Amino acid sequence: MIAVHVKPLAMLRDFLGIKELSVELDEHSKVKNLLETLFRKFGNGFREKIMDPNSNQLKHHWVVMVNGNNINSLQKLDTSLKNGDEVLIFPPVAGG
Repeated sequence: MIAVHVKPLAMLRDFLGIKELSVELDEHSKVKNLLETLFRKFGNGFREKIMDPNSNQLKHHWVVMVNGNNINSLQKLDTSLKNGDEVLIFPPVAGG
């Protein structure tokens, strides 16, 4: 088993009602396994908020980072996780 630290940011923090969470996963888990675990814990409203139902990929405006690296520059949802990784999940922040 591995433990991954999840930090939802921006409006997702309020939506889920948590600042951070430690999630236990099987060894060799990937980001998609983490998300499925979170969907089971927080319900389909969370899935619908961040996942495109047609492609089963993240909606284009959501960002997932593992240890400061955007998963889009890694292996996307197939990015491997290891014990102690920090995962941030958030919508992009726009400024003006």
